[in-house]
Amino acid sequence: MESSASTGSGYLLVIERGRSRYPQRPIDGERFLIGAGSNCQLQLGGQMPMLHSIIIQEDDHLWIDAVVADPPLIVNGQRIRESELRRGDVIQIADFTFSIDRRAVEQAVPVAESAAPATALELLKLLADELESLQQLAKGRNHGAAALLDAAVRSGSATADDSGDLSLSQLELMAQLEAELDQQQRAPLRKSA
Repeated sequence: MESSASTGSGYLLVIERGRSRYPQRPIDGERFLIGAGSNCQLQLGGQMPMLHSIIIQEDDHLWIDAVVADPPLIVNGQRIRESELRRGDVIQIADFTFSIDRRAVEQAVPVAESAAPATALELLKLLADELESLQQLAKGRNHGAAALLDAAVRSGSATADDSGDLSLSQLELMAQLEAELDQQQRAPLRKSA
């Protein structure tokens, strides 16, 4: 007998200090962006940079990387640049405090081996759900590309030489990122009817 489990597992970022209408944020996908930018899954106010930190989820492990040094990233009382995260870890960025928790794992539902073949309507629903997942993936990639482009632009302006000019390689990188982002935004997945 096979079993099918719903996708209720994963991690939560719990806002411990700092105002939020949503004090628990699911860490979905491979990347979870923290900063002031509109593309961040957790938007922080104040003097926060557009992109401060990235939480990376791979299989059942989490890591956090600080993109900028100020304000400092503090995990469990220690100033760090990057760290693996576990349930119960406390993260501080400026006046904000968060903790890592696990989402509840739903019970596996047994699936009978002799299940009847899916109807056409059920197959269409499955296709529509899969298309929605692909659209969410494309949207996440666009957000990531926009964050990368923004970071490249900020990095380029911070590393310009004394004359104020960017190097040729920096300009080429920025042009390439802009072209890729533009291409992704012009080729959205078509929605099914």
